[in-house]
Amino acid sequence: MGAGDKLLMEVGQNLQDNLRSMDVAARLGGDEFAILFPQIGSADGRSAVEKIHGKLMECVRRHAWPVSVSMGAVSFLESPVSVEEMLNKADAQMYRVKKSGKAGWIFDVNISAV
Repeated sequence: MGAGDKLLMEVGQNLQDNLRSMDVAARLGGDEFAILFPQIGSADGRSAVEKIHGKLMECVRRHAWPVSVSMGAVSFLESPVSVEEMLNKADAQMYRVKKSGKAGWIFDVNISAV
């Protein structure tokens, strides 16, 4: 098994170990994952993202992998128009992290569904 495959397996296991039973994690492709936290408020969502980022960074350091973990997260106060809208807004936050130096996370609250 290659190092990239091992990394992806470790990320998947780490997510499984640190999410609630109702949460859903999915690999979007390559090294991008999405996590859905249903029925969670903004403060708890922010805490969950911070915890998962920390756990993933611990895993990366433990294996001495030369990668960073950048996470973008969005909480919606109103239901978004589509799954694509949710992913686009979270993806935009992730790219803000990457532009600011990587290895971090951003949590934002989307006030309206428009």
